Amino acid sequence: MSGEIVFNTGMVGYTETLTDPSYRGQILCFTYPSIGNYGVPSQQELDDFGLPKFFESERIQTRGMIVNNLSNVSSHWLCERTLDQWLFDEKIPGVCDVDTRELTKKIRSNGVMNARIIMEKSENQDDETFDYDSYNFMPEVSISKPTYYGKGSSPKIVLIDTGTKSSII
Repeated sequence: MSGEIVFNTGMVGYTETLTDPSYRGQILCFTYPSIGNYGVPSQQELDDFGLPKFFESERIQTRGMIVNNLSNVSSHWLCERTLDQWLFDEKIPGVCDVDTRELTKKIRSNGVMNARIIMEKSENQDDETFDYDSYNFMPEVSISKPTYYGKGSSPKIVLIDTGTKSSII
């Protein structure tokens, strides 16, 4: 899987980060040393507007994830599954045991760059020519028809969705 490699320095919020439409097409490197300790909550839990309560969109937006330590144990009262299981279910490749702080230094020094996660030698190599800069992500991160939220009260606010996070709505 190839994509533009970027990093995130957050200590918590990996479910929100992985589902953030602004990360579409990117391979995300988490700098915090241990990720996954509180697991992944249910995507069926919705807020007052019918939006996912603990996610920024309805699916993982990144093309891959890189962490130093992936926690094998998840402990939180809202935990429905582990981060590893969620990535597996969504068919998103992940790599652990990487010195993510050193990798982040390279990203900072060299600027954004394309990267590739190869899971097996027999993996389909079709996306070798993936060019992040020329790819149009708009149809993948925006809605296709108007959506209305709230109870019809005034004032009305119009939002042009170009990859809007649920928390912005």
